[in-house]
Amino acid sequence: MKDFGYTSERVVNWIAVGLLLLLFFQLLTSAVVKSPTFDEVLHATRGYVFLATGDWRMQMNLHPPLIHLITGILMRPVFPSIDPQQSEAWITTPLLHFDLAKDVVAAMGYPSGFVPVFFGRVVVIGFTLVLGALLFQWAKSWYGSGGGLLALGIYTFAPNVLAHGRLITTDMPVVMTFFLAVYALQRLVYRPTYKSLLFAGFSLGLALGAKISAVVLIPLFAIMIMPWIDKPDWLRNPGYELRRDLLHLPQIWLLGTVVIALVVLWAIYGFEVGPYDEGWPALPLPTYVNTLASSFFSFYRNDIAPPAFLMGRYSLSGWWYYFLVTFFVKTPLPMIISGLVGLGWLFYKRFWWQVWFGAIWPIVYFGMAILNSWNLGYRYILPIEPFLILWMTSAYCVFQRYRILQILGVILLAWLVVGTVSIYPNYLAYFNEVIGGPENGYRFLTDSNLDWGQDLIQLREYLKEAGIQELYFSYFGSMDPESYGIEYVALPHSRFAEVEAPFAMYAPPPGMYAISVTNLSGQSLSNSSTYD
Repeated sequence: MKDFGYTSERVVNWIAVGLLLLLFFQLLTSAVVKSPTFDEVLHATRGYVFLATGDWRMQMNLHPPLIHLITGILMRPVFPSIDPQQSEAWITTPLLHFDLAKDVVAAMGYPSGFVPVFFGRVVVIGFTLVLGALLFQWAKSWYGSGGGLLALGIYTFAPNVLAHGRLITTDMPVVMTFFLAVYALQRLVYRPTYKSLLFAGFSLGLALGAKISAVVLIPLFAIMIMPWIDKPDWLRNPGYELRRDLLHLPQIWLLGTVVIALVVLWAIYGFEVGPYDEGWPALPLPTYVNTLASSFFSFYRNDIAPPAFLMGRYSLSGWWYYFLVTFFVKTPLPMIISGLVGLGWLFYKRFWWQVWFGAIWPIVYFGMAILNSWNLGYRYILPIEPFLILWMTSAYCVFQRYRILQILGVILLAWLVVGTVSIYPNYLAYFNEVIGGPENGYRFLTDSNLDWGQDLIQLREYLKEAGIQELYFSYFGSMDPESYGIEYVALPHSRFAEVEAPFAMYAPPPGMYAISVTNLSGQSLSNSSTYD
């Protein structure tokens, strides 16, 4: 990738700022018109509940508190002060998370949940912008200023980034912190200094505090550092300097990174100390250790996996190929094509540094997803997306060599932009042309791939415009549609519903029906054939 030169550095930075502003515009304006998705009210209130009570029970398995604490700290001075322990859900065993979250937002004076959820969305949008800036910097360090701008431009119009980069969940903070951790590791290996060691440890600590699966980064980092133990000059880039002090030992790189990361993680948990189990002595990080132990048992056991839907089929154990199909129908074809070309080019040219730090982690992570029995959506493989963009950037090193390939590169970029802009603001519903686009997405995937309860606002406006007074409604979501001014007759809607709504399956009464696609597929119902 051709560099723009030192004299244009300021121009390059201003273009990057412009792209980030365009990304911010898309995220913010599309977030305003979407009601809370199924999990968002939980994520928006967890940090607030902990700060108000000092109790970690709202931190469910798989969810360390990084994003929740940041959101809670920012919410405390802005929203009304309430006591979550006054909710009836607080004294239940196990804790009724959804009921408690809804009681909290109602006590704040926001029964629809939209205002606190939107506040949390703004926090996640910040993570998304930071990831864009980080991607720009990484691509620029490998491919020059042009490569940095290209990577950021692709990121700005990546529909799956736009879909999840504006929702208050752990998904985008996970993507950002995982990417940051790998970036920091390659900086440490490239030029080991105490500053880069501190940065690597801090970044890994943030990743551990964002998602429980980040613990896999520790053995992976050990593997990635291993070549420098036996042969320190292997994979060495120009500028690498072998130190004469302790930092000349790759073992110290790993040990220092992990120790610093654990201190950062402990700080995120407020330096918590307690027994891991009954009869144990008080030790650091008891909540994290228990979450780690329980989550890995649940994540890879088919017998307790949540129900899943794929290509018209329903399953309680999932499919090994679920995420392969999900990747190939929800990732834009221009990204798949140019990403695979770029990865192949790196191998062909033997750019082992870029392969080692740009491909090992996403390949391992995708393999973990395939083994995972929780088949709930593209968001579980979203951490590979920024690495895919790095591969795409390397592809344009190939395209720029020949005029015909340059034209092809422009076509692929235009294809990506048009496909993304055309689905605004409904990015969650993006599907590529392999299955005929968004119109056919519901035949292949549901849940957070398409229908996550995000369209109550649009449904309300549709009912007003059409003058519909009576509605039979089956809603896949956690908020009450009545809080959005939608009056309805309830239909069966969730296997978790306290009371099963009546429904004459073979003789439904005439009228207007609104059925969430996830419910239409039967994925979340006690009887998956209800709406056949």
